[in-house]
Amino acid sequence: MYIIKKTIEFDKWLRKLKDIRAKAKILFRIQKIEND
Repeated sequence: MYIIKKTIEFDKWLRKLKDIRAKAKILFRIQKIEND
């Protein structure tokens, strides 16, 4: 199991990301890694 630490910089970058599909894929992959 992996522990994912999100940084302030990452959160800012993710909020600014305009591509909704890309944002969804990124968040899905992070969740998948956390749950494996």
